[in-house]
Formats: sequence, C-alpha cells, structure tokens
Amino acid sequence: MRALIIGPSETALIKAAIERARANPVPLEEVKRIGRDTNAEVLHLKDHSDRVTHAISVHLPFGYTAAISFEQQPAGLVRHISISVDTPGKMPHMAAVKMIWEAFGMKMPDRSWMEEFAPGHYAVNLVELERGDDAEDMEHTRS
Repeated sequence: MRALIIGPSETALIKAAIERARANPVPLEEVKRIGRDTNAEVLHLKDHSDRVTHAISVHLPFGYTAAISFEQQPAGLVRHISISVDTPGKMPHMAAVKMIWEAFGMKMPDRSWMEEFAPGHYAVNLVELERGDDAEDMEHTRS
C-alpha cells in the first residue's frame, strides 16, 4: 500500500476544490445526457468515452488524484468523488479511499463503482446525497 498524506496544504486544496465544485453543480439535464448504467459495478471507457467531466481535481501525495463534483440528480444534489492512483492497473487501497472521502466531507457513500477513465486506469467513484445540514449549508452558500 502506498502512503497517503493529507496535511494542511492538501486540506486547503481540498477545501478550494469543494467550493469551486459546489459553485458549479452539474445540471440534471447534463447528468441525463451523460447517462450511465446505475447498476453497473464497473463502467468501462468504451461506455462513456464522449463524456465531459465537470470535476475539480486535487493531486495528493504519493500519486493519488481525487476529483469532486456536485451533481443534480433526480433524488437531489449529490457529492461525487472519484479517487485514483497514477499507476495503470492499480487501484487505491480502501483505507486511503476512506481517508480521502472523509477529507472531502463525505460521511458514508450511498453508492460506489469503478470507472475506467483512461486506457488501463481505473478510479473508485463514490456518491452521497447531500442531506440535512450539508444541503442547508449549500443553500446558504448560494444566497
């Protein structure tokens, strides 16, 4: 397992990425256009190669990348985090995934899947419906 460090500078980058992503949520119409098999455990590149991403990426030591977006979904606003490592054919360890999702403010993902984002490169994707205080905080941020 590779090391993961989330110190003050990484925390500042994560906070800035969350703020940028929150300020520009992906509209429901775009989510519908992208479309994906919501029951798939692995989404392959050939299944979504024309997709445009709205995610804000943060590079973390040592070779991790985490990308965040907020998306309007039929159930409401969701926080979507994608976590990968820089080595083809490798996936991040679940302990690192949990540390990263918590650093990005996710409490407990509602759904997860693997997604091929480049040939031989896969990411763990997690989504969580914004609930309660989080959703209220977001509404106050927009006002």
